[in-house]
Amino acid sequence: MKFNKILSVLILLSCLLSAQTWILNNGITVSRAYSGGNIIVDSSANDTIYIKADNTHTSTPWFYWNFSVKNAGSRKLNFKFDTYRMHVNGPCISTDTGASWQWQANGTVWQYARSFSYTFTDSSEVRFAFTIPYTERELKSFLASHTNNQHIAETLFCTSDSGRRVELIRAGRIDSHCKHRIFLSSRHHACETTGSWVLEGMLEAALANDTLGRWCRDKLEILAVPLIDKDGVELGEQGKGRTPHDHNRDYITIPLYNSVRAVKAQLPVLGDTLLRLGLDIHSPGQTAENISIYADTAKGRDAYTFAEILQDSQTTEGHIYDKSTAFNSFSNTTSGTCRQFVNNLPGVLFGATLEIPYTTTRNNSTEPRKSVSKSSLKAFGKNVLNAVRILLQEKYPEDGGTTESEINNKTHSLVLFAIPNPFNLASSINCFVPFNNTAEISITTIDGKMIQKIFLAKSGHHALQISAASFSAGIYLARMKTSNGLTKSLRMYLSK
Repeated sequence: MKFNKILSVLILLSCLLSAQTWILNNGITVSRAYSGGNIIVDSSANDTIYIKADNTHTSTPWFYWNFSVKNAGSRKLNFKFDTYRMHVNGPCISTDTGASWQWQANGTVWQYARSFSYTFTDSSEVRFAFTIPYTERELKSFLASHTNNQHIAETLFCTSDSGRRVELIRAGRIDSHCKHRIFLSSRHHACETTGSWVLEGMLEAALANDTLGRWCRDKLEILAVPLIDKDGVELGEQGKGRTPHDHNRDYITIPLYNSVRAVKAQLPVLGDTLLRLGLDIHSPGQTAENISIYADTAKGRDAYTFAEILQDSQTTEGHIYDKSTAFNSFSNTTSGTCRQFVNNLPGVLFGATLEIPYTTTRNNSTEPRKSVSKSSLKAFGKNVLNAVRILLQEKYPEDGGTTESEINNKTHSLVLFAIPNPFNLASSINCFVPFNNTAEISITTIDGKMIQKIFLAKSGHHALQISAASFSAGIYLARMKTSNGLTKSLRMYLSK
């Protein structure tokens, strides 16, 4: 017995040197030897394995972990961390080598749990992770599902510092005849996997056969870099707080990392004069549950408008963003960040950081938690892209009319508002038509279906009563265009 214990320690020490796989004295194998794997086995005793997250290359402890167990037979094993490493869902578990994932607890684990148990059914591999992983494998799988689609293309953006391929994905109207471009990025911090799922959902929505997808393929080119810290993603590193600084603090005069240098050099060229906005998608702290938006003061107005649109236009299929409870900031000026770099590009409406929680989302303590999943994260990505569409349609009229900024420079600007708004039975559209102008007001669904047209034959103030008796609940756009080409749009919200 004493000899077996000594042998177990020697085997464990040998495996620690490789920092990849640990073969325990009972034959159980614990491993991180795959893309995104992260764990350190400290010791084991009977059916308890003592583990911790690997914080290599980071200046502060973080909480990401991802490991596999094989040859457990039908044992029940206990896994104990050095400190609390889970949120309320416990571990995310895969029994098919990472193809699909399920939460163990779905909101029933104590928030600061330091351990979990799992009963194995055979000796095959089971993977455990803090959240749903996303690596090069998942990106390649997504791209392979659209191999013959002419509206998406993958090219080499750059090579990582260790020589890995960093991908640039172009989707939507990619034939150089687009009207708008947007930039999407994720994984400036390697462990923040939920951001990549949301980004994939946005790409997928641009290819869908629906109103949003068709609009994107006609008007919008998406420029996306889903895995900025490609080395960290594949090695399973934390990324956050990387020494001497991480990728999202690297937008400085001389960046340290190849991918950041590529963003700084290529985005102004790729975006040209049509780059409208940039969303850098992250994940927040270990127990955070609010989806939040961070934008800098100089571009806060348009970012806040986008936040309003996202809240008002989202469907319930994905996660719910609530600007009143989210930890938003439209005055954050953290230096050296991707969003700050995007903000300073000519003509850009705004750059923003979008924070997507790791495990569960809710907007206040009275709401039921919603666990993140591949499908729910991608559905939220579709909501985000739809909000981008609405914002761009409002800022850049598609019939050749005058933009909002041009309107504001006119001596006689338009006035357009509705009372009440939101409404349920009727509303009054109030407007002012500038001198020597006629105007037409069109009311459409958010998808562009014409509901009503109203012609105003003279200038001045008008109050128009709109009955909602035949309308369905949803978002409507009221758009006024004058005879000299001025335009102004208004979102109206009908609840029944």
